[in-house]
Amino acid sequence: MRADKPLQKYHSFYRFIRSYQGTGHIDLESGKRIDCDFECGQTEEGDIIVCSHQYQRFLPVVITGEIGGRSESRLSGFTSNGQSISANITLLLHLEGSSNPFVSFYARDLMVGDSNASLQTLKYYLVNLEFIFQLDWHIAGHAITIRKIEAYDKAEKEMEATKRAKITAELEIKSEHGSINNISEVDGLANDLCTLLSLAKGCMIRWLYSDGYSSADLPARSYHLNAVISPYSSMHVIVEKPPKDIEDFIEHVFSRYEDIKKENIWKFDTAISHYADTLSSESFLELRALNLVSLVEYLTGRHVEHEKTNKVLKDASFDEKKDILRTNLTNSLTSHFSEEDLVQTDYVSTIKKNMKKGTTKHILGEMAKIATEGLNTRSFSWSLNRLLNNLNLISAENEIKVFVKMRNKLVHEARFLKKEEFEEMDLPYEDEILQFFRIVSITSRMMLGILEYRGYYYDWHLREEVEWAGATKARVQMQYRS
Repeated sequence: MRADKPLQKYHSFYRFIRSYQGTGHIDLESGKRIDCDFECGQTEEGDIIVCSHQYQRFLPVVITGEIGGRSESRLSGFTSNGQSISANITLLLHLEGSSNPFVSFYARDLMVGDSNASLQTLKYYLVNLEFIFQLDWHIAGHAITIRKIEAYDKAEKEMEATKRAKITAELEIKSEHGSINNISEVDGLANDLCTLLSLAKGCMIRWLYSDGYSSADLPARSYHLNAVISPYSSMHVIVEKPPKDIEDFIEHVFSRYEDIKKENIWKFDTAISHYADTLSSESFLELRALNLVSLVEYLTGRHVEHEKTNKVLKDASFDEKKDILRTNLTNSLTSHFSEEDLVQTDYVSTIKKNMKKGTTKHILGEMAKIATEGLNTRSFSWSLNRLLNNLNLISAENEIKVFVKMRNKLVHEARFLKKEEFEEMDLPYEDEILQFFRIVSITSRMMLGILEYRGYYYDWHLREEVEWAGATKARVQMQYRS
C-alpha cells in the first residue's frame, strides 16, 4: 500500500517512517464533531501521531479538555488517495500557536484501507532484529518468512552505532489455505514470533505496522500499532553462526511456548520482555543484575506456588501457632541479648531516648516478628534448586551456591561479590562484568529450559574477550540430566 506524500513540516518535525494525508473529522465523546485536514504518521519509536494545521478550530475543545485528555476521540476520513482512514486519539501532544500553528495528538492505533478486506498475506515490519540470512518456517497452516528490508545495511549500522531502534526486517505470514480467516490470530502469531526472537536476540523485537494483501497480491489495508520500543542490544542468546540456530530455535520451541501460555504458571511473554529490556538497558550494572535475579526469583516463586510446595506447613496450621511462636522467639532473644548487645544505630538510639523501659524487648520483638512472618516460606535457594531439578537442567559445580550469594548481595546491598567473598568459597575471583555474565547465563538457561530447548545457545559466562558471538567456546548445547 502506497503512503501519501507527507507534508514536509510534520514529516521532518516527527520523523515519520510512513504517513498519510487526508480530510475528515474527529468525533468527541461529548458528541461534537470537528471537520479538519490532517496528516497521520508513525515514528520509528512506535508513536502514532495525528497532526492538523487548523489550530483555531481545535483550540476551544483543547482548552476545555474535551480532546487530548483522558477521554478517547476518533478520527475518521479519507486519504488523498481515496482510502478510508481511522484512528483512536488518546492524548494531546503538541499545541503550537506560533507563526506556523498546528495541533497534534497521540493515537492508539491507525487503520488505512478496507478493514474487512479478504486477505491471504500479512507483512509486518520489525525493529531491532539484526540477522544474516532469510528465515523460513511453516507454523499452524502459515508459510512464514523473515527477510531484510532494502535499506538493511544502513539501518543495521545506525542501530549498532546509536542503539536506537530501526526497522530492519519484513515478517511475511501467508495462509497456506487461500485466505486468512482471523486477522487477530495472525497478529498473535506475529507477536509470539517477536517475543521468542526477543529472547533469542537479547533485545526487544517488535512490529510497528502491517500491510495486508489479497489473494491477488494486491494491497488492501495497513494497520499501525502504538508499540513500546526498547533500545537495540547485541547480547544474543541464540546465534546465527552456524546459520540454522535461529530457525531451529523457533521451530523447536514455538509449540512449547504456546503450551506455557495455556498453563498460566508464568506470564512468560512479560518475563521475556523483562529479560530483553534488562539486557538492552544502559542502567547501572548492579541494577541490571538485580533485574535478572528478580526475574529468576519470579520464575522460581511462581513454579513452587503452582506446585503448592512454596510453604513448609499449611497456612492454617502455621497461622494458629504464629502468635505464640513470636512470643516465644521474643522471650528467647531477650534472654540471650542485653541492651548493650544491640547495634547502636540512630534508630535504636531514638527508641532508647523515647522508651525508658522495655527498649530491648521492643527491638528484639520486631526482630521476632520479621523472622516469624517468613518462617513458613521456602527459601530462595530451595525454590531455585526445585525448579532446576524439575527442568532436569545440569548446573556446574558451585554454580547455584555462587548465584545465591550474588543474589543475596544484590538484593540486600545492591553490590556484586568482593574478592574475599570468593576466597571464602575457595573459588577464583570474578570481576563485576563476569559476575553479570554469570547471572545472564543462568537466567537465559533457565528460560530456555522452561521452553524445553535442546539446541545450541550462547553462554556469556564462557565468553572470552577476543571472541565474537557464535565462536566455538561459548556456543554450547543445552545440557539435561536425561
